[in-house]
Amino acid sequence: MRYSVKFNDIELNQYIDVLQGFTPRVGADWSPDLLTSGGINRGAEFSYTSYKQKTIKMPFTIFENLQENYDALEDVLNVDEPKALIFEDIPDRVFYAVPSGNLDFDEDGCLGEGTITWIIPDGLAHSTVEKTFTAAPDGDGILKATIVNNGTESTPIDYTITHNHENGYIGIVSEHGAIQLGKVEEADGEVYKRNEGLTTSNDYREWGGDEKWVDDKGVNGQNNLNKTAGAFKTPSVSGYRVLALDTPGSAEGGWNGAMKTFDIVDSNGETGAKNFYAYMNSWFETGLMGQTGAQTIAFLDEHNKCICAQSINKSDMSGNTAYVDFWLGGNNPRLALQKEFTPCYWESQNPFSFNGGHSDMRKEGERITFYWWGTYPSFVVPELKDVKVAKVQIYIGQFGARDMGTQYVTRNYFRRVSMQILGVEKWKDVPNRYQKGDVVFIDGSKRKVYVNGMPRVGDEIKVCRYFSAPPGETVVQFGYSEFSDPAPTISAKIREAYL
Repeated sequence: MRYSVKFNDIELNQYIDVLQGFTPRVGADWSPDLLTSGGINRGAEFSYTSYKQKTIKMPFTIFENLQENYDALEDVLNVDEPKALIFEDIPDRVFYAVPSGNLDFDEDGCLGEGTITWIIPDGLAHSTVEKTFTAAPDGDGILKATIVNNGTESTPIDYTITHNHENGYIGIVSEHGAIQLGKVEEADGEVYKRNEGLTTSNDYREWGGDEKWVDDKGVNGQNNLNKTAGAFKTPSVSGYRVLALDTPGSAEGGWNGAMKTFDIVDSNGETGAKNFYAYMNSWFETGLMGQTGAQTIAFLDEHNKCICAQSINKSDMSGNTAYVDFWLGGNNPRLALQKEFTPCYWESQNPFSFNGGHSDMRKEGERITFYWWGTYPSFVVPELKDVKVAKVQIYIGQFGARDMGTQYVTRNYFRRVSMQILGVEKWKDVPNRYQKGDVVFIDGSKRKVYVNGMPRVGDEIKVCRYFSAPPGETVVQFGYSEFSDPAPTISAKIREAYL
């Protein structure tokens, strides 16, 4: 049986035979730094040691179809960045390698021999699986996780913190460093002005449980040409309770669909809010070319005029092009920004795929801020400074008389809508930095923080010292606000690395 070598997910032994005696177990290229100056007469003074890139030389032969197999090999090796390299005798580890130099190829008749020189820039092999460690309280009630690294090199740690209650800060501490997000002093008590979370569909796995979302067959505030005679349904799809269009209600030109409205009233009984925030999670994904569909969320004033809105829509009846439209109201109602995307399965092309779907909108006086794929485009509309958001409308529709089967966007759902009034006076409670259901992800290798899938640079305090897990055991302690009860669910993940 031929020795198996996979590079960039391609099996090389279909083209070559690795020569007997080859081993991928090449030690680290250690490079100690020694000081010989400064009056040292004998020997040298040790400064530090490090290792460089790893080089693995792999001799091989080609027995038959020499030119065909040679060309195929060169095609596989033609990469512009390190790719996964896995050897048969250590299948649980992967090197990220690029070929170096020529193949030093010799041939004799139908037999060819050469050597592939693999360069591994980071000098490491990485485990093909992640290890997960779940935090649990110790005897003193301190939330801890013991990370066991059976590798031979330190490795970054990723953290996932799922909030089971409001929370003001997260602390992550070990003997090797510390990370703090938010503010330890953030309280849950009464202040003069506080943000107020509205009771909405605030759980990823529930939709339609809030009676304040009222079915509305009236005028659509974002576009009064949108028909609203249709009906919703709330099926469970891939583990999510979603809001979906059941019937469009008519077959007229333009968009036909259903609408729900949420009236904004704070805890003091005051209608509307000058400062307002909404987070949405949408799944918008086609199954066939030419499908159409739309979903919209709009902030409206007391006269049903649009303050701002976001519309995800696809009216392309032949291809697979969709848009996100960001609308502004005021004295000059307009489409402020339009972004094109492909509503396919691939996350790299579709921000509203199964594993994504995050977006939000914020009104703070005259400033309106949207979210688009890691950025926050913002606009100033002076005449909207004191205009209150009186209601929020959500709408899902199909285009014209097109059917709801093969011609309708396969996944056109709202999975979550969470809203807050910002700066409510004399309110005794406050939504803290993190709400129940919020998921904080800390990417240890990139040293970045994400909240509900969106980057959150401002959460980190300046003294954060990200740390890795060295070989052996590392005890990590987690802190959070005292009022956050029950505690967050926290897990740490590593991918072991080997010299």
